[in-house]
Amino acid sequence: MSRRRVASIVLAGTMLVGLGAAAVPAKAAVNVDISFGARVPINDDHRLFVNINSRYFDRDPYFVDLWSARFQNPDDQQVFFFMVRNSNANPQMIYDLRRHGMSWFRISQRVGVPIDAFFVDLNGPAFPPFDHAYVRYDRYHRNPHFNMALNDIDVRNLVVVRMMTDYYGMRPEQAMRLRASGRDARFLTVQEYRHRHENDRADNDHRNDHGHDHGRNDHDRDWNQDHPHDNDHR
Repeated sequence: MSRRRVASIVLAGTMLVGLGAAAVPAKAAVNVDISFGARVPINDDHRLFVNINSRYFDRDPYFVDLWSARFQNPDDQQVFFFMVRNSNANPQMIYDLRRHGMSWFRISQRVGVPIDAFFVDLNGPAFPPFDHAYVRYDRYHRNPHFNMALNDIDVRNLVVVRMMTDYYGMRPEQAMRLRASGRDARFLTVQEYRHRHENDRADNDHRNDHGHDHGRNDHDRDWNQDHPHDNDHR
């Protein structure tokens, strides 16, 4: 074989390796919760949600804020960013597919999101309403020919639990119980942030200086009643 032929094969192999590496989805940020301090007021649900998603999905807050405005449902906002992070698809392509009525699971298949990315490892059976999705997931792993499918509710639930588990280092079982309450992604992530950071000095100083503590007591009281997990963090 000529040297030119060998060189061509090596070059082609190098290009394929490079393309394969580029196709690997970004890994989730795990246990990366921090206090944003006075920069993000603890009572501002919108800015908290934007900055939490910015940190988790490793995107600029401006990018998160811009695309979030296109989805009324906070759950769909997180699913959208989940699809962007776990694929190489252009955000506009994902948005257009959704805007034209395609289900989130079909979009995930179209843009190459791995099915495993939706599911977190459990130490026991999944809580409702996650049990049916995990039964199908188990069948899929036992039989590669099984027609795996998730509806939009499944996808939203799984993505929110994935985020709560990854970002806050929360046990999946606890995240499932919180999600089963019927609350959306913004409520869950923001209230968990407050639960962890309400006593941070910077946040307290900001609230005291500006007097922005309206409407928190009822939410916090409800959260503490439904959220007895001070010792449940992994």
